[in-house]
Amino acid sequence: MRKENAFSKFVKKNYEGFLFVLPLIIGIAMFTLQPVLSSLYYSFFDYDMVNAPENFGLQNYISIFAGAESALFWKSVKNTLSYVLISMPISMVLSYLLALALKETTASNQVFRVLYYIPVLIPSVVTGLVWMQILDLRTGIINVILRDYLALPTFDFMNRDTLMGTFIGMHMFTIGGGMIIWISAFNAIPETLYEAARIDGAGKFRCFLQITVPLSTPSIFYNLVTGIIGGFQVFGSAYVLTGGTGGDGDALLFVVMRIYNKAFMEIDFGMSSAMSWVLFAIIAVLTVISFKTKKWVYYGDEE
Repeated sequence: MRKENAFSKFVKKNYEGFLFVLPLIIGIAMFTLQPVLSSLYYSFFDYDMVNAPENFGLQNYISIFAGAESALFWKSVKNTLSYVLISMPISMVLSYLLALALKETTASNQVFRVLYYIPVLIPSVVTGLVWMQILDLRTGIINVILRDYLALPTFDFMNRDTLMGTFIGMHMFTIGGGMIIWISAFNAIPETLYEAARIDGAGKFRCFLQITVPLSTPSIFYNLVTGIIGGFQVFGSAYVLTGGTGGDGDALLFVVMRIYNKAFMEIDFGMSSAMSWVLFAIIAVLTVISFKTKKWVYYGDEE
């Protein structure tokens, strides 16, 4: 009788688990892995989704870095990087302070937590539509109040000098997402540490600096990494707010918007695939740098 190998025993022992995860594996293979590999393949061709891919080579990548596409693509990268560098620190600080204010589990705090979290649940397209109506120069509620009730001049929120600030301000209404993570981090800090610090004469501010902040650095790091990744993928609300054009002077032309326009407006799927992989490389580099410089993150008593 042939002896079963270790792999066969493992499969027989765990086949029920494999059956449960099989739909997920199939879904990932069909709807994630296959498109990813296809985009990598098409990035080396001229491809318009109608005719067969042709002209295999690096022409798409060359155009991005030194050709006709470089100016507009790297402007979108600059806009996206500016958005990330400005909005991420502000939203992290505001959500952190908000979580500090609402960390106590009282009835009123629970109500405010829900109210601050609700905007996170609104789809980005709906957010863009709502803010487009609110900020309209003639009929937007803000300018109606300024003009008709306060007798002040109206303000153009959508010109090239103010559009980025307007968009960043819009997204400050979603700080409730970070707030939930901070509150979870605060609740995980043992109360005995604060009691010991108070016995030693430490005040609230010293407890905050020497206990709360160090022990919440894992959550700070998590929000930092996810903020970088999410910031470079911003698209829906900016697309709706500017009608897909990037706004006055391309002030809100973000990388994903440029990729989308290249694929579905200019019908150049080869170039858009190459742009997607350049974006992936940028995000990967920034993520690796974040992980390489995380010595400031406190994970407890590490050997």
